[in-house]
Amino acid sequence: MVLALQPKKFKLTDTIALIDTVNTFAGWNTVFKAPNSWVQYNSVDFGKKKIKSVEVRSKSASGGTIQVRVDKVDGPVVAEVTIPKGNDLKAVEAKVSNSQKGVHNLFVVLKDSPVEVDWIKFKN
Repeated sequence: MVLALQPKKFKLTDTIALIDTVNTFAGWNTVFKAPNSWVQYNSVDFGKKKIKSVEVRSKSASGGTIQVRVDKVDGPVVAEVTIPKGNDLKAVEAKVSNSQKGVHNLFVVLKDSPVEVDWIKFKN
């Protein structure tokens, strides 16, 4: 299952930045600059099957960690994803520790060092 997610709310310490300022059709990233920065995706339908993993295309100059939460910014943690140190966007996969079914608001929360997120994909 692939979910196309557009952020609906975000904390003011976050930034939405173009991936490539010359080729603006390349898309954009959510830039989490400070711990506890977050972005919200409304009404994400996880379906009826158990979600097993989450894949995040991201980068972090110093390495960082994001948490994927449901229902509210301090809601249950579905997965914690460690982003390796690097300057290029790469897909990183993590196991889902608290699988969800049905429709929920989804929150991506920065735990520590700055991280840029391009996309998120859930797999069952």
